[in-house]
Amino acid sequence: MSYIYVIGTENQVKIGFSKTPEKRLKQLQTGNMNKLQLYYKEEVQDSKVRIIEHLIHRDLKDKKSCGEWFNISPQDAISHLQFAKIRYDSDDDLEFYWKNGLRII
Repeated sequence: MSYIYVIGTENQVKIGFSKTPEKRLKQLQTGNMNKLQLYYKEEVQDSKVRIIEHLIHRDLKDKKSCGEWFNISPQDAISHLQFAKIRYDSDDDLEFYWKNGLRII
């Protein structure tokens, strides 16, 4: 299993995935002058983690700062992540849609 995580500060977060979010926090901290915190992690099936991460990024595109960083609070990011997990993780056809280039709503 992998995790989708929320790492960041009070007003900017990174939403990504890793098998070891705590280790990822340490890697990100090395290149960041702000004190980062792991606010949340949610276990997701390996076969769906990239897809769900991509869909969260798509849904938050208007809040994007740079790369996978977003100008939102940790709590807002956690809410989006939890919603996406409920919405997409239970969809048995998600991988089929993704692999065949079909639109995922």
